[in-house]
Amino acid sequence: MAGNIKGINIEIGGSTTKLNSALKNVDSTARDLNKRLKDIDRSLKFNPGNAELIAQKQRDLAQAVENTSEKLKILKQSQEQARQALEAGELGQEKYDALTREILKTENQLERYKSQLDQVSQAETKNTQAMRSRKEQLESLESTQSKLEASAENLASKYELQVASLGNNATATQELGARQDFLQSAMRNSA
Repeated sequence: MAGNIKGINIEIGGSTTKLNSALKNVDSTARDLNKRLKDIDRSLKFNPGNAELIAQKQRDLAQAVENTSEKLKILKQSQEQARQALEAGELGQEKYDALTREILKTENQLERYKSQLDQVSQAETKNTQAMRSRKEQLESLESTQSKLEASAENLASKYELQVASLGNNATATQELGARQDFLQSAMRNSA
């Protein structure tokens, strides 16, 4: 938080407190969230499709939106009180302007967090759709593989029957011819 809004007193919940004290917890949480978001962004650079990292980023961005909204609420409450103090001559224009700049900065930060949260949500949706598509492709390939295995087993059993029907007197040439006949018929059936 900007150091130039020190000295502004506000009333929250019936007690008068300094604005810096009122925002201390919110600012501390914001710093922690920003640090975690930077760490997550660094990790995502190396592994952009990691679902766990995306979920963590989405969770932290949602907390950042909530935290920034709370900060904005406190600042807007204090702005009204500061305006009244300014009109009464109890607060300088410089401090009021600093408070107004802090509110604008916080509003922009809130919009940025919301935008990032929307982008992460869209990325998560795309990842989910891609995962479903890959799963469907895998299931299709497994089905095709099962059909090919069944066809190969059928062909092998027919070949063994053909060799057995030739009997013990069959020559290697006859066995090779029988094998070629079955391979050709299998190719015609699979095409």
